[in-house]
Amino acid sequence: IHQPKKTIQYRLSQLCHQGQPHLARQLFDAIPQPKTVLWNTIIIGFICNGMPDEALRFYSRMVSTPSNASCDFYTYSAVLKACADARQLSIGKAVHCHVLRSRLESRSRIVYNSLLNMYCTCLSSANDEKGYVDDLVCRVFGSMRRRDVIAWNTMISWYVKTERFEEAFRSFWMMMKIGIKVTVVSFVNVFPAISRMGSIRRANLLYGFLLKLGSKNVFDQSLERNTEVWNTMIGGYVQKNSPVEAINLFLKALASEQTILDEVTFLSALTAASQLQRLDFAQQLHAYLMKNSANGLDDEGLMLVHEMQQQGHGIEFEGMESYLIDMYAKSGLIKSAQGLFEMCSTYGKDQATWNAMIAGNTQNGQIEQAFTTFRQMFEQNIVPNAVTIASILPACQSVGIVSLGKQLHGFAIRNCLDHNVFVGSALIDMYSKSGAIIYAENVFFISPEKNSVTYTSMILGYGQHGFGEKALSLFYSMKESDVRPDGVTLVTILSACSYSGCVDKGVQIFESMEREYGIRPSFASNERGKGLSGYHVLLSNIYAKEGNWEYVNRVRKGMREKGLTKDVGCSWVDVAGRVNSFMS
Repeated sequence: IHQPKKTIQYRLSQLCHQGQPHLARQLFDAIPQPKTVLWNTIIIGFICNGMPDEALRFYSRMVSTPSNASCDFYTYSAVLKACADARQLSIGKAVHCHVLRSRLESRSRIVYNSLLNMYCTCLSSANDEKGYVDDLVCRVFGSMRRRDVIAWNTMISWYVKTERFEEAFRSFWMMMKIGIKVTVVSFVNVFPAISRMGSIRRANLLYGFLLKLGSKNVFDQSLERNTEVWNTMIGGYVQKNSPVEAINLFLKALASEQTILDEVTFLSALTAASQLQRLDFAQQLHAYLMKNSANGLDDEGLMLVHEMQQQGHGIEFEGMESYLIDMYAKSGLIKSAQGLFEMCSTYGKDQATWNAMIAGNTQNGQIEQAFTTFRQMFEQNIVPNAVTIASILPACQSVGIVSLGKQLHGFAIRNCLDHNVFVGSALIDMYSKSGAIIYAENVFFISPEKNSVTYTSMILGYGQHGFGEKALSLFYSMKESDVRPDGVTLVTILSACSYSGCVDKGVQIFESMEREYGIRPSFASNERGKGLSGYHVLLSNIYAKEGNWEYVNRVRKGMREKGLTKDVGCSWVDVAGRVNSFMS
């Protein structure tokens, strides 16, 4: 196979890429008459390795050395970038003079973009001589013969940094008006301005434009894909419950040599993996983090890390512990989650880490361990928050101890956590499943904020206690309260109809699921087998209540063909302080 000839420029660039710019400069010094492209390679190499001052010194050597090499577009652009990184305004002004004296200014949009960025970076925090600063930046922007999207984005960002939000929005709007294609960076830069202005009308206007244009289309057209841009898109997919798209985009970012991934990127990817319960992918992410945090660790290395952390010299994941614990717990690997939790140094466990471990134990039926972790949290003087209480309350209902739930309720009231929507929903669920439906009702009606989970918990409580009419009334009131039912809510109300014998209402709701609520009974077949079996079992029970055995057989046959089974039921009874459980 014919190998392309490796030029001296290639060798210099390769050394810089490998983090050895000084070695590249030594090789450069051995070249008799280096051309401009070689000077540029060393300057850019220093900048890419976080050494802007070295880049400026090398530029000074270039302009003071008699040679055939002369500065070009890339020289000035790179040097101005170094001035911005080093906050060297005075040198930046000198380079600006060099640009003006050269014959490049009439065709140098790339240079003027770099000039604008240099001034905006060096002057964005300046409070003195504000008028002079404004005039200087605006003069550079005004002198540009052709302003592309990069120049407009730089100005918007500068206006936001200097807290002139009206000007930022006006520039964004002007950019669109004159036909400049906006990029993801444009939206990322202007969003803080809209937020600080507090203008709902403008926020809705911007949101509508983004929907019309399509955030993916904006991203695909974007030439400036920095870390923040990738994070915005990946995080957007996660928030929209589109984990597959989030992971695919993360893999693209990982494959991009120009992208530097940070904590936010990996947190979003871990969240997406957790949503999909893709344990294999999540473990690969974990291994990648371990490799890059600790230069790669095998089993023996992990044991060493554990011992080091016991002595307070542990390797930290910089805030990712809670996400990793959550991911392992949701995948059913509670021992792996517990092992990772124990590897964290005692003082390195923040509130989120404790919460993730408590929630993981509760979700996996490790009730005793959940309370043990909750008690240890207090012993370490970590104050529980709303997430902590919402995570531990389900453990009370699992063992049927309502008195313990009441104590947690009291703690929530004393610490002003009881009005949190998640705590309220968990309290309603705990009380109703513990047989205290009156307490659940009281919590529901005094809760200032209610979401679909809050309503679903109360509807479920009514259904389990035989109050079918109350459940239906509450379900229909959701529309008046502008709370949209989800799939779980519909399963719950169907269950309530089945318990209380409201056959006609149950069939009516089932038949209107797709038409009125946009939820198909088979929606969960690809992702939630349990949810799908729940729909069919409830529908079967409803038909059985009215004696329609033909439809009962039809539904049951469909379940068998799809391999769907009903989960085993379990009940708890507290007799003289002892909890007894029964399976059905």
